[in-house]
Amino acid sequence: MDADKFAELVRHGNEKLRVDNVVVEAGDAKLRGKGILRIERDSLEVDLTLRGRTVPGHARVVTKKNLWRMSGLVSGHLAFRCDTVSPGGTATSRNGIITITRRLHPIELVTERPDSPKAKRRRRILQKQLGLKPLDDALDRSFEFEATIVNCPLPAANGKTKTTWMNDFLGETWSSSLDTFSGELATARYALICAKNGSDLDIYFRSKEGSESGGEDGDWRKFRAFLAALAFANGVQPWPFRIKYSCGGHRVSEILCAARTPARTSYSPVNEAIGFQKSEAFGLAIKAAAEFLEPTTELNRQLTHLLFLFREAGKSQFSWRLRFWLYVFS
Repeated sequence: MDADKFAELVRHGNEKLRVDNVVVEAGDAKLRGKGILRIERDSLEVDLTLRGRTVPGHARVVTKKNLWRMSGLVSGHLAFRCDTVSPGGTATSRNGIITITRRLHPIELVTERPDSPKAKRRRRILQKQLGLKPLDDALDRSFEFEATIVNCPLPAANGKTKTTWMNDFLGETWSSSLDTFSGELATARYALICAKNGSDLDIYFRSKEGSESGGEDGDWRKFRAFLAALAFANGVQPWPFRIKYSCGGHRVSEILCAARTPARTSYSPVNEAIGFQKSEAFGLAIKAAAEFLEPTTELNRQLTHLLFLFREAGKSQFSWRLRFWLYVFS
């Protein structure tokens, strides 16, 4: 089991996997056990079997400081953790064996930090074996994000993919598909590409040459601002089910959530017709919105939340009361 295989199972949304060596940090208590990770379309839940322990109680009102932390191995190999496990959930006891069910959102696959002593030592050994000169990793300050949004159409296009086939008898044939939109921000460039399955949207967000990483928090702030700008332009909730973050050419983190189809609203400044016929207008909307939303201000926080509510109102099962409220105050 590797990260790509696990992501494929999460995308399909109907699987059960064994989890071992599970450790739960619940306040001052530490619980250990094993169980089953249930992968469903709208949730990732773990049924965890504990031995000889009582499940700690929790307050009725749960705050960030009350959240549990969980780590373990999926299928005996893939290390994971979740630092936002709600203490609330179901618990059963039979013959002294306690089983608890908790939802995991999101799951982070544990990767070795590139700046850890162990990673640096391994690179030095490999460079010596290959006869390469030691490289100064600090010189590479680039960063990159890769993400996938489920069932999200390509909102605009200004590029294509060309596929070539070579056959001994037929010779060379090729086909092309208008499946890409690329653009630039002040410090980064990006591409939106229709995924191979034809329904998902793959996102690539990379720092420009000469632009350096602003640290993990700074890089995430830029990427979240870009996602918020994309959501503003196409009306789809910016909720990728998978995000990979790299810095200096090394993987820093990989996060997965349940592969839910995000909500969307039909009220967006750039529809698909404009996106394909006048793609430059879509790019300008993305750039303006990303630059406006990147600073961490109270205005941006409230604006982002209001846009979130408008997109949620596009769901068929959304509360009619909130729809009415949004209509009145829009």
